[in-house]
Amino acid sequence: MDDIVGDLLNLRGVRLFEPLSSIDIVGFRCLGIAEKIPELEEEASSSVHVWHVPKAILPVGIAEAERWLVDAPSGAHWILSEREFEERAKQILSSKMKIELWSPEVLSRWIGEAVLRGDLVAQIPNQIPSAKEIQDRGPNYRKEKMVILSPIINLDEWCIQRGIEYVDAKPILLQSRIWEINGALVSPDGVREEGSWRVLEDPWANRLETHESEQNLPNIPNLRLINAKDNQWLSDDDLRV
Repeated sequence: MDDIVGDLLNLRGVRLFEPLSSIDIVGFRCLGIAEKIPELEEEASSSVHVWHVPKAILPVGIAEAERWLVDAPSGAHWILSEREFEERAKQILSSKMKIELWSPEVLSRWIGEAVLRGDLVAQIPNQIPSAKEIQDRGPNYRKEKMVILSPIINLDEWCIQRGIEYVDAKPILLQSRIWEINGALVSPDGVREEGSWRVLEDPWANRLETHESEQNLPNIPNLRLINAKDNQWLSDDDLRV
C-alpha cells in the first residue's frame, strides 16, 4: 500500500520527503511529508504529513487516536486508513489540528479510479506452482489450509467487566489444528453409520472440541501469529482417546 500511494502521488507531481526526525507511532506509519496534495484543496498551500494505517481485525479505537494526537507533529495531516475508525475516535481527530481522514471505502475508491484511468495497472498474481516447486515438495507433501476462527470472547466487554477498558490491547493469532475424521459409528446391534467430523485441537487450553465451518472468518487478517511449541500438541495416543 505504501508503494501504491507513493506511485499515485508521483503521477500527480507530488514528492514525499522523509521527516527530519523519526516518527514512530504504533498503528500509524508516516509515509513522508508532501509539499502539497492535489486531493486536499483546502491544504494545497501547506505541507502535509501523509500517514498509512494498515489492515487489522479491529477498528481504530479512541485510545489509539488519542495516542496519535499526542505523538503526531503539528501541522496538516492526511490519514489513509485500511481500518475503520470508531465514531468517538473520528470525533476526536476531527476536532483537533488539520486532519483529513480517508476511510477504507474512500481509499479503495481513490485507487479504483486510478486503475480505471490507467494510472495503475491491476495484476492478478500467478498462484500456479512450477513443476520444480511440486517436485521439491516430495510425495508426502500435504497442503494445509489456513483458516481463522471467530473470537470466543468479546475483548471490549471483557475489559469493561474488569474496569480496564482503556488498556491498549492488540489482537493476535494463536495457532491450533483442525482434524478431519472420516469413519463409522457402530452400535452394539451392529448398526453402522458413516460420517465425517471435524475436531479442533486447542494447544493453549489443552482440549479437543468439535468444530463447525460457520466459526470461520471469511478473510484472513494481517496479524501477528504465535505458533504453539511441539510439547503443547497432544500425542498420537491422546488423540486416539
